[in-house]
Amino acid sequence: MNREVLQMIARQAGRFHGDDTERTREQKGRMDNEKATDSPLAALIALGVSVATCCLTSFEDRVHAARKAGASQAELAAAVLAGKRIRQAPMGEIDQKCSQLAI
Repeated sequence: MNREVLQMIARQAGRFHGDDTERTREQKGRMDNEKATDSPLAALIALGVSVATCCLTSFEDRVHAARKAGASQAELAAAVLAGKRIRQAPMGEIDQKCSQLAI
């Protein structure tokens, strides 16, 4: 996944899907998105995305936001590890292909 797709997923965490009119759903969705972005889970997702996309400029901001939202040190570490695993997956595939081709 590219950086924009991962950031979109992080922004959409917690989107409201009710049985109201389309306009009301959109308004509630925006409010829920604002609340969701303040949640520890959304902050941790954004942190993992910044690691996966190697976005150093947002990394410290994401750590700060996650801590402010109440994420624990263990949760921060888990988010960073998840981001690293996502980032390293393509490298592992290339390494495997190189081995198959005896390179």
